[in-house]
Amino acid sequence: MISNNYNILVNNDVVETKLQYHKTKDGIIFNIENDCNLNISHQFGPKVIINFNKNVKCFINSIYEVPAVEPIIDLNIEQNCHIDEFISFDDQLIDLKINRNVNVKDNAQYECSVASFNDCNIDYKIKIDLIGENASAIHNVACLNKDNYKKQFDVEIINNAINTSGVLNNFGVVKNSATLIFNGIGNIIKGARKSQAHQESKIITFDENVVAQANPYLIIDEADVEASHAAAVGQMDEEQLYYLQSRGISVDEASLLITYGYLKPILNKIKNDKLKNKLEKIIEDKVMI
Repeated sequence: MISNNYNILVNNDVVETKLQYHKTKDGIIFNIENDCNLNISHQFGPKVIINFNKNVKCFINSIYEVPAVEPIIDLNIEQNCHIDEFISFDDQLIDLKINRNVNVKDNAQYECSVASFNDCNIDYKIKIDLIGENASAIHNVACLNKDNYKKQFDVEIINNAINTSGVLNNFGVVKNSATLIFNGIGNIIKGARKSQAHQESKIITFDENVVAQANPYLIIDEADVEASHAAAVGQMDEEQLYYLQSRGISVDEASLLITYGYLKPILNKIKNDKLKNKLEKIIEDKVMI
């Protein structure tokens, strides 16, 4: 059990935290030397850089709130670290662009899970570089989009070293006239032998006017690797809907149950119990209403 808990709030040049930090022309830099839980509230600029020293275990709870500019967050994860991150969005957001960069060194693990159930436009980009041997990363997205909003998630994992592993899991539901796009890129460079790149993307559509795309890309420059992708986009199962209605459940209630059941499997992809429980609660609160 990690006992150290720290809050970080970044609002323009004002930083509220008990953690030590320093400012440079590149942004605000935090150095994490011991195991801890981080609660990070991103409001207005500037760039945030978090360096995790060797052997650190950390759970990060990141919340994005009314940013005025595109927030840029870099995570530098040193050897033998184990970093789990959960990302969510404030319900008051209207438009959000996110640019994230993560570097993972030898024998380190990074798992990130994104819950996007709020009503806003989101342009989310993350590049995860596995730059040390045996480094691994898992990136999960659970998304519900409706009305006329557009949400796009561009996730790239680059295997730069031997025996690295990158996994992408995307699950989405899109309704009304909304747009949902998953772009997953697995990139294994030459020389990254024994590496793995796997991805799975699924989107269920409720209405004919939606735009839904699940685009898997694999860029493989090495022969001795494992790589796979699966992508599916389709309408709600009419047989499931009919079955639920035949049991006295209304169309709206049945749609909610199917949506809940479709998003919930992403929980099985998450290894961190704390992160899994948090996402399950959000799915229940946002979908089962």
